[in-house]
Amino acid sequence: MKYRPRNDYVILRLSNIDKTAAGVVIPKANTEGRVWTVVAIGPKVDDLKPGDVVNPMGEVGQDIAMLPRERDLYLTKEANILMVTELDDE
Repeated sequence: MKYRPRNDYVILRLSNIDKTAAGVVIPKANTEGRVWTVVAIGPKVDDLKPGDVVNPMGEVGQDIAMLPRERDLYLTKEANILMVTELDDE
């Protein structure tokens, strides 16, 4: 399925999440090791582009919405993105 966010919304992919063999996500209190990557941006998003690694603020279910039928895609507003992580080329 293809998603196109509207206005200032951003679709993020969460990587390195723990899942059971059946695909059930196991929530962790510690978010260390998790990577949020921008997948798509709405037309009013100014400072992000697909592929950016970001640190969002908020809780899933409140500020960050899980997309239907997708276990690793989430939707949030651009204002909830605290920073973009720039990886060193070492």
